[in-house]
Order: sequence, then structure tokens, then C-alpha cells
Amino acid sequence: MNFAHVLIFLAQIYYSSSTPFNQKSESSCLSELTKCKIPAGFRVTRGIGAYRYFDTPKNWNIARKSCTNFGAHLAVIKSKKEEDDVRSILNGKQVKDAWIGYHNHFAHNEWVSIMDESLERIGYKNWGKEEPNNANGNQHCVKSTPLGWDDYDCSEALPFFCKVDLNCQL
Repeated sequence: MNFAHVLIFLAQIYYSSSTPFNQKSESSCLSELTKCKIPAGFRVTRGIGAYRYFDTPKNWNIARKSCTNFGAHLAVIKSKKEEDDVRSILNGKQVKDAWIGYHNHFAHNEWVSIMDESLERIGYKNWGKEEPNNANGNQHCVKSTPLGWDDYDCSEALPFFCKVDLNCQL
């Protein structure tokens, strides 16, 4: 018996006194359990997730920690559409650069997301011309810029994006 069957069984017990159990009540019961919990201030983009832009500049690690306070993470951009959405928000705020959720803290030139996914596994990257370049030997975090991604000094303070991945029904 899988988890869905257990939920259906419990729903049958709950509704058995007054409501006959049918396919409609099964789906409504399950959809109630999978409704999205979106933190306040986050903007939903269907098929991608929910974002929130923070304009108070923070270094990459403090920005990362700030996102976790909302049950979110620094935005991990996984497609051109998602990149365009992020850039649209930045353009509307007249901001050029913002932290996103990529770094190479573990190995030089092995860029991964904050969920430890390689760029190859994600299947999307948007490095700017001649990036990543590790200028001055201390650029281990990634910012989104109008010209693409740029490896940048993690201790610099920038605005940032948090993202909540949505694996639920809206």
C-alpha cells in the first residue's frame, strides 16, 4: 500500500459517515494536501517557481542564509525563460546585478548550484563573454548581469533573488 492509498483510506473513513466516497472526493482530498505554501512577497511564475527580489545588498553567503529564513534558496536559474524573468524584474528595478545560486567553493572551475547540481546536470548556463575568469583569484560566486553570468567575489554586497521551487498545485 503506497502513501496515496493510505490517504485515500483515511479520507474514506473521514467522509464515510455522511458522504459517499468517489473519484471526485479522492482528487479533492489529495489536492488539498498538495496546495502550495508560498511565502509572503514571492511572485509565482508557473512552471518555474516563486521569486522574491531583495534590494538590500548582502554578501553571497548572507544572501543565501536570508533566503533559507523564508524556506527558499538563492535562485538557481535553469532555463532561458527563467533567466528572462529574473532579468525582467531587475530591469524594472533599474538594477544591473544580483546574486544567484551558483558557486565553485569546492573545486576551481566546478560550478554547482546551492543544491550541489552541476551546470551540466541542470542543462543551462549563461556565462558572459570571457566568464568565468576568476579575476584576482577570488571569484567563487555568481551574479546575474545584463551581459550574462559573471563569477564574482562572494564577499561583495549585492541585491539577490530567493526562489521557492513549486512541486504542488496552485
